[in-house]
Amino acid sequence: MKRHWTREEMHTALKTNSLGAEVSYLDREDNKSNPDNWIVYMPLNAPVALRADNRVHLRTMTVQIVHLHRLKLDSIADLMLETFAVEPNYSATPKDTQTDYWSTYYEVQIFTGGGW
Repeated sequence: MKRHWTREEMHTALKTNSLGAEVSYLDREDNKSNPDNWIVYMPLNAPVALRADNRVHLRTMTVQIVHLHRLKLDSIADLMLETFAVEPNYSATPKDTQTDYWSTYYEVQIFTGGGW
């Protein structure tokens, strides 16, 4: 399992989802359509430097990935388990299942290089 990610690599990995969900960073990008599935990912904390020999070698951070979906049984759990070795840590039920989205939350601890 890969532990070192750039933002672009994570975006590409999330786009391989079997549901064809749209993927966006930080916020849902402006889109006039209302897709049945989309994935939003964002850092939960600033990268923390791991130092040795007075140099920064890696940075570690936590990334939150949210899957928003109209159908209760739509899931990216297999992708998340195979790619990031995480399971959902929270799910939210919509108030109105006709207009609102189900949401499933994941948190991933990763290593990264410079800027994210």
